[in-house]
Formats: sequence, structure tokens, C-alpha cells
Amino acid sequence: MTNGLLQLLLLNPMLNVGMATLLSQLFNGIFGFTIYGKIVFDAKEMRSGFHGWRYFALMGLIWMCNWTVIELLKTANISANMSGLLMIAPLAGISYLIQKHWVFRHS
Repeated sequence: MTNGLLQLLLLNPMLNVGMATLLSQLFNGIFGFTIYGKIVFDAKEMRSGFHGWRYFALMGLIWMCNWTVIELLKTANISANMSGLLMIAPLAGISYLIQKHWVFRHS
């Protein structure tokens, strides 16, 4: 769902890549924390804020990576939309591993 939103935002000529990726990442952060924490990683104590700060840091890292790589691929004449699509699998994999081993790891 986040990637679909990003694709729509990248089509908007009034938004640059940084703003489009930021808005889609904020959307992901709002809904993803609870969904991934409780359903995917079965995190027990999400109210402590510990997981939240780590998730927030990860979202910032993912946003910067997505924005930077999309801009780099645009310089190679690859459209922002195609660049965003190319980033789905690598960023999803990185995000999953960091969430599993750092954000929601079981103590």
C-alpha cells in the first residue's frame, strides 16, 4: 500500500522526490509500527517507547535511502516511478532484517 501511495505521489508534478518519499514513509510509519510489531514480529511490550524510537530511526534511514537512490537513478535517465519500483524489494528486505534483529528483537 505504501508503494502504491509513493507511485501516485511521484506522478504529482508539484511534489519533488524528497517530499513524495517522505509522505509515503510517514504513512508507512503510522500504520506499519503496529502492524509489523504486533502481527509480524509479535513484540510484547510496544508501549515502552523503546521499539518506537528504533522504528522511527529505521523509517528515517529507509526514507533517506529511497530518496537518494531514486534521485541517483533519475540521473541515469530512469524515471522516478521506475526507480521507486526498483527500490521496493531491496528496501523491504533491509527493513525486515533490521526490524527482526534490532527494532523488535526479543530480549
